[in-house]
Amino acid sequence: MRMSVKLTRVDPHGCDDDHLIDFYTTEEFPFHAKLSVWSKEEVRERIADGYFISEETETFWLVHSELGRIGIVRLEDLRDETPLFDLRLASR
Repeated sequence: MRMSVKLTRVDPHGCDDDHLIDFYTTEEFPFHAKLSVWSKEEVRERIADGYFISEETETFWLVHSELGRIGIVRLEDLRDETPLFDLRLASR
């Protein structure tokens, strides 16, 4: 059986707000500048401020065919000559 991973665009102001809150408040990312989990308020503030979707930012879930959401990738500075990305994988 072939397993696959696909990218699904995040909808932070719609069906994905609770999923974003769950992901960022339950996962730890030891290789990022902010090592602790985020609070619900921090996630809500980032959603409101356009952290996940804006003119310069796109965010996608990494969705495994059997395991579901296994991570998130955020593309930043898309109007810049050197865009960046932020990859966060679930620890499960």
